[in-house]
Amino acid sequence: YAQLRLDSPTGPPACNVCDWQAIGRQFTSVTYQGLSLQEGRSYYFGVRAENGAGMLAERFTDGIIIDRTPPIAVLNAPAENATIVTSSVAFSGTASDGLSFANYVIESGAGVAPASFAVLAGPFTVPVANGTLATAVVRQLPIGVRTFRLKVTDGAGLTAISTRTVTLDHTALTAPLVQPNAISPNGDGLQDAAAISATINRSANWTVNIRPTLADPPVRTFTGTGTSIAVVWDGKTAGGATVAERAYVVQIQAAAGAG
Repeated sequence: YAQLRLDSPTGPPACNVCDWQAIGRQFTSVTYQGLSLQEGRSYYFGVRAENGAGMLAERFTDGIIIDRTPPIAVLNAPAENATIVTSSVAFSGTASDGLSFANYVIESGAGVAPASFAVLAGPFTVPVANGTLATAVVRQLPIGVRTFRLKVTDGAGLTAISTRTVTLDHTALTAPLVQPNAISPNGDGLQDAAAISATINRSANWTVNIRPTLADPPVRTFTGTGTSIAVVWDGKTAGGATVAERAYVVQIQAAAGAG
């Protein structure tokens, strides 16, 4: 036997299927047709088995919510046609669904009309109403025009999308390396200097400062232009004096374009 119930497995049967219906001794599926199912209501499918002695056992599903309405996706920030010069982007807006919210993701694609998108942040499973959706790092993305997309999915698999087209104009350092990280500049040929390297996502004016701490003035400064940085510090000041024994901070800065 099979039955469809409305709102609760112990409540009244759904109006279109008013009682248990015999479906045979063996079955793998049952199809109900012509039902007038209501938006936002829960329906429970039940199966009852009866043996030759008239003993009964029945089970109901966890319930199915009827949801024909897509979720809500509103991307408020970043602004349309914004120029982004930072290495991260804050996204805000709304990702919600009144009945069966599932998740949302922030995606990214190249150009004004991307052929494909890749997930930049998420999935997130908590709905947001006019608030912060995510903060995503974009330093790994190429500079130029890019489209960000908020994609919201509900429990019924329905989706909603909101997009923003922006221009990335950030300057990003990648793969910074100091090797070795301990030197003894005494002229014995063993770890007398450290090689400092990094790459930049675009041609830029760069500066490498060696400081005791970030609050101290540099004891040595290197400058250059290009997409790669490669300098060697021998543990001395620009005047040739050997610095005091202690830890030092390597600070790398690069600037190009709008950033």
